[in-house]
Amino acid sequence: MDHTEAMREILAKRGYSIRQLADKVGVTNVSLGRTIRRENAPLSVIAKYLNALGYQVAFVPSGANLPDGSYLLEEGDEQ
Repeated sequence: MDHTEAMREILAKRGYSIRQLADKVGVTNVSLGRTIRRENAPLSVIAKYLNALGYQVAFVPSGANLPDGSYLLEEGDEQ
């Protein structure tokens, strides 16, 4: 799964539209949408958006058990 897919799933799970999240984090919906779709979106920006949705970015060892509701981004999944 890539970060764009994960963000879209999290938005849906949390009941947010891109516009609602944009309002919450203080950016335009166009800017947020572009950032979510960017292949090389800055991790700090993605982390800010995820934090607003109740998620956090964590670095875990390969093969570690992840809690339910986690999203695993695999190398090479970015299009």
